[in-house]
Amino acid sequence: MKVLPFTSEEDFSKNEHEISKLQNNQHRNVVGFVDVIVEGNAHFVVLELCSCSLADRISELRKLGTTMDRVTVFRIVSDVLAGLGFLHSRNEVYGDVKPSNILIGCDGRAKLGDFGGVVGVGTVKTWNSAECGTMQFWGPEMFAVGVGKGVGVGVGVSQAGDMWAFGLIVLELLTGKSWISGTNGMEIGESVRGFDVVSFLREELDTTRSELDSTQSQLDAMKQENS
Repeated sequence: MKVLPFTSEEDFSKNEHEISKLQNNQHRNVVGFVDVIVEGNAHFVVLELCSCSLADRISELRKLGTTMDRVTVFRIVSDVLAGLGFLHSRNEVYGDVKPSNILIGCDGRAKLGDFGGVVGVGTVKTWNSAECGTMQFWGPEMFAVGVGKGVGVGVGVSQAGDMWAFGLIVLELLTGKSWISGTNGMEIGESVRGFDVVSFLREELDTTRSELDSTQSQLDAMKQENS
């Protein structure tokens, strides 16, 4: 269950918007909507039971000092991509793609959760983290207005921004690292602008080749010992 409190008509309308977007965009890779109850100063949204979030899984793996196996990564990535593809086909922008908003259902599927940021394509939001999602997962275009200068400026959120955030999640699942760093808007913006995806992929491919060559050498040595 998700509790959405409200203390004003504006809050109430935002809650209704989020609930409507969830109700109208049901899909196997979107968390299931069951019911909504308005009581006191809150909406109580009943959702399908999920086992954990992707952020929980990542945290557990980091504590163990390991990364997710490639089969599981492929399954989760495919599920998230299917959910985003469904929303995008309906001219929607998810608006806040991040591990804590991706839930793992009891059926094992990854599902898009929090729908508070979902809006139609072309919607203009006020430039700040509360309106535009989580800054660590903003795309480069969100920093183009300039941190500190953009507060109050209207910016158009896009499906491309969803895919940037999705790509960051894929990289984190494969490597166990967060690739955008910083504790404030200026630092995060510099990290985003300085992130060279092509160089990163080349380095990762070189590392993978090296690991495969090492594994093959170990297998060859074991065969010789057993021959």
